[in-house]
Amino acid sequence: MLMKTLIYPKGISFRKPILMLSAICCTLALFSACKKKTQGPASKKEIEYNITSVVNATNTKSGSAATAIFSATYLKSNKTLRYNLRFSDIDPESANLHLGTATELGTLVVNLKKEGAKYSLPSIGSVVLNDAGEKALLEDKVYLNLTSTKFPAGEIRGQLLLKK
Repeated sequence: MLMKTLIYPKGISFRKPILMLSAICCTLALFSACKKKTQGPASKKEIEYNITSVVNATNTKSGSAATAIFSATYLKSNKTLRYNLRFSDIDPESANLHLGTATELGTLVVNLKKEGAKYSLPSIGSVVLNDAGEKALLEDKVYLNLTSTKFPAGEIRGQLLLKK
């Protein structure tokens, strides 16, 4: 009898707290088991392309001694082309990206130089491409065209090539 009194003192019932704790555990288990598992958007790994171009008069047949090096990184997720253009022996009127090959004048994709702005070396910037520009870039069908007052159709050109 003494043992019973120590374990279960008179007037204290352990059934209610145990039942309450069991009910809470069952409720938590029920809600967590029924929780709808939502799948968020698949995490997109950033796809980055490195692009280079040696730009010279070979494709324009201008005979110019001017040269340029164009390097760029293209981020597919936001269609942004970050570029670095270095040139010599030319005072460019414009620097544009065109669709096609560097041997013929193609459709303008984007102008790298703002109207009336002067270049400083290196010329560093970024542009956003449209769908057609992106498709052509990824297929190596975009070229850089630098024009001058002497050669308004293009003094030097270079095909943009993805480093694979």
